Amino acid sequence: MTSVQAFPASSAAQPVDLPRPLAPLVPTWLWRLAIGASASGGVVLSLASYGGDVRMLAVAASLLVAVTYVGLALVAVVAPRVEATLLRGMLAVLMVVVAGTHAVLLGGGLSTGWSVLVHAVTPALVVADYVLLSRGPVRSWHPLAGLVLPAAYVVAYRRADLGFYAVLEPGARHADLVVPGLAVVTLAVAFVLGWLASVAR
Repeated sequence: MTSVQAFPASSAAQPVDLPRPLAPLVPTWLWRLAIGASASGGVVLSLASYGGDVRMLAVAASLLVAVTYVGLALVAVVAPRVEATLLRGMLAVLMVVVAGTHAVLLGGGLSTGWSVLVHAVTPALVVADYVLLSRGPVRSWHPLAGLVLPAAYVVAYRRADLGFYAVLEPGARHADLVVPGLAVVTLAVAFVLGWLASVAR
């Protein structure tokens, strides 16, 4: 019985040029461009439909995904072996946070096209891209990096006093527990995604 090492210690244990177990049926650049298009569509529709604010978590995250994946698509045209595994993992964690907070803390409504894109479709595509299609090594410290983007948003949110989310306000009920609790859940999500990405190789 063979065992699976969740987080390889070196690229020698998991070389980046191994065939992908679930290789995409479309070119890498086109797949990444499709993810960028989904994220871009969510941002545009959210701004056009109800005058959404790019500083809202879901919109800001989708904008970051759009810029990143369009850039990765362009890179894939000239350097298809570039994986950017860590960056893709960080975005996957961020999009799980987006989908999870929307579903658990904000009611989970998906009644509009933009909401479906930013809260469901784009998160699913980004997670699938990282877990099923990335082939670079997942280091043991990568899940810790998954905290960076959500933490950066919380810091920026509180400094700007945006007032979008009651649970993040300093005066909210159990305010002292909300951010640490979110950090613990986010870290757990990051470890699970990293493990799944390792197993799927």
